Amino acid sequence: MEMTTRYEPFNSALPLREAMDRLLWDSFVAPIGYQQLTNSMPVDVYETDDAFVVKGFAPGLTAEDLAISVEQQVVTIHCEPKAEKIEGLRPLLLERPIGAFTRTFSLPVPVDAGKVEAQLNDGVLNLTLPKSEAIKPQKIQVKSS
Repeated sequence: MEMTTRYEPFNSALPLREAMDRLLWDSFVAPIGYQQLTNSMPVDVYETDDAFVVKGFAPGLTAEDLAISVEQQVVTIHCEPKAEKIEGLRPLLLERPIGAFTRTFSLPVPVDAGKVEAQLNDGVLNLTLPKSEAIKPQKIQVKSS
C-alpha cells in the first residue's frame, strides 16, 4: 500500500512578523546593493586568575590608529583608520570599512589601569588587563600572643 503525503501550503511560510521585517528592511532600510559592513572591532575576552586578556581583530590598523582607555572596569578602544588614496586610481567598489569607531565593554571587576599592556601584531590587538589589587583576596597574618 502506498502512503500519500498531503500538501500543506502554509508549512513552509514565514511567520508574519518575520515576513514583515524582511519586507520593510529590503524596501526601506537597506539601500540597493547593500552589504552590512560595520566599522567595529570584534573582540574575544578571556579571564585568568590575575587578569583579563582581550584579543581584537584589527586588520590594516597601526598602533597610531588606536587609542585605548580603561576606567575602573570599562574598557574603551577608539580607532580612526585612514582612507587609502592611490594616485591615478578611481574606486569602483569599496568594501573595507573606514572612519572612526569606538568599542566599549565592561568587565566584571575593576582593572589596574596603570599596568595594562597593549600590543598589535599581525592584525590582532592583544590587551592584558590586570585585575585591581583591591578585589584580590588578601591573606591576613594571624599573630599569636
